Amino acid sequence: MSIKKIGIVSGVLFALVVAVTPVIAACDLSHPEECTNEQLTALIQALIQGLSGTGTGTGTTGSISGIPAGFQFNTNLKQTSTGNDVKYLQILLNSDAATKVATTGAGSPGNETTYFGPATKAAVIKFQQKYASEVLAPYGLTAGTGYFGVSSRTKANAILAGGGTGSTCPTEAVACVTGGYNWVNGACSCQSTCPTTAVPCVTAGYNWVNGVCSCSGTTPPVVGGFSAALATTNPAAGTLIADQSAANLLEVTLTNGTSSEVKVTAIELTRLGVSSDSTLSNIYLFEGATRLTDASVLSSKKVTFSNSNGVIVIPANSSKTISVKSDILTGTAGQTVGISVSGVTASTTLGSTLPVN
Repeated sequence: MSIKKIGIVSGVLFALVVAVTPVIAACDLSHPEECTNEQLTALIQALIQGLSGTGTGTGTTGSISGIPAGFQFNTNLKQTSTGNDVKYLQILLNSDAATKVATTGAGSPGNETTYFGPATKAAVIKFQQKYASEVLAPYGLTAGTGYFGVSSRTKANAILAGGGTGSTCPTEAVACVTGGYNWVNGACSCQSTCPTTAVPCVTAGYNWVNGVCSCSGTTPPVVGGFSAALATTNPAAGTLIADQSAANLLEVTLTNGTSSEVKVTAIELTRLGVSSDSTLSNIYLFEGATRLTDASVLSSKKVTFSNSNGVIVIPANSSKTISVKSDILTGTAGQTVGISVSGVTASTTLGSTLPVN
């Protein structure tokens, strides 16, 4: 929907309509040609009062102009959703240059709509990526989905309660460092401290190796011990197909920096994301093209592969990469799923932090 000249003031008037007379409320701004002269005059008067601060109504806006004071998102939203919650979401996204829905036309600042379309979905993904440690990490995700669910709503509500998104992350090194952020690999990380868990670390542009996040942007050397970390070949987020066989979900490198072989006798996996145990119908461990285990299934989000002779044996001063693969249940659709290594039992103590997501 395109509102031309009157579109500039519609966002301001929206919150005022509920507080003025019934005559005003009956005038639809999306169809101004249907308004009477009396209604248009009343709307102009209400606008003037609002701009001068002399209005007496209670429909005031919140810290982000256009969103009612005290408003909170209580409904999950997705592409094709409609309603005022969608409009407020667009206003929120447009309040930050990094998550803007559009620069011109429908969805742009001052022209927010009540329809959740592809542009809104793309903006929600930007929002999720920006606040990945709070929105994506709890589900083990590294890429935004565009689904405005629980964790996204929680972050959005915190922003509303806190008075807005604030300034965007600086794009120049000096401004970035001066602002108390970290300049890494040619980009500014708006996290002022180095993350302590893998997903936020990688999402922020750092390197997660052997259970440690390197805020210098370089890979820290392996200094002895036995560790587990995401492999450099770990698959990127993508789409799985129902009835797919041996979908590659996770690759983890086990590094043995000791002078003796390490025998890994048990590996525990945990399901992540918004899905069900049955989605991953048969789970296996592989080393390259070699299958290490028989098929197993999840129970209460977990599965453990055990072998007293060693699920995998890692010689001294070497490393091996294992892959977690799974068949995908027939008829599955609309879910997000991931896997983490949540437990490792070995002949020596694991020196790195779990889980590895």
